[in-house]
Amino acid sequence: MTISHKDVKQALFAVFDGALAEHGFERFDDKKWIDSSAAPIRRMIQINFLKGATVYPCPCFSLDFVPHESGARLRWHRTPKSAMLDVSLDPMDFGPNPSKYHMRYLFGPPGELKLRRVAKDVIRDFVPLLNRVTTIADMVPVVERLKAYHARRFGFYNYVQHPIAAAFIYAKLGQEDLAREELAKWSPLDNLLIADRKRLDRLFEDALQEGRT
Repeated sequence: MTISHKDVKQALFAVFDGALAEHGFERFDDKKWIDSSAAPIRRMIQINFLKGATVYPCPCFSLDFVPHESGARLRWHRTPKSAMLDVSLDPMDFGPNPSKYHMRYLFGPPGELKLRRVAKDVIRDFVPLLNRVTTIADMVPVVERLKAYHARRFGFYNYVQHPIAAAFIYAKLGQEDLAREELAKWSPLDNLLIADRKRLDRLFEDALQEGRT
């Protein structure tokens, strides 16, 4: 027997809210839990939905210093509520055993048992992984591992925010050549309005200048 999206979310909240709160994560909408203790780097557990009535948790980072594009405009996501995926450690692409985190819309004790088991896996596998990152410099090995990983479905550059996130990370650390190379790979770059492209250029140059000091 299957249950509705609403019922699934309530089941998730009942298990994940308490489990993740013990490790500094707070839920801000119906599919993400945020730990802002390392801001401007925000650690995030996001629930992704697959076909076949399956959901799974995904660890990722939201970076306050990285903008995104929406409607050809440059936008920010600098709060827990607006946090979004900038760097994804999606187990479907970058993990050894993604199916262990899958949860189907099962009703009753089997579904609850699966939720609780996956919550324990998240605490054991994902939280320590995210907690290794406390500074911008800590993001570099994360990005490098993702770029080198032989992904199952989507590689590093299939994630829209990955290139611009990498660009600003490298820029702030003084790695100018790598930063410029990554920014050129950001797919929304040519979609920006002229004023917003100029704004991005200024922001990027400011980041580079920070990295030179």
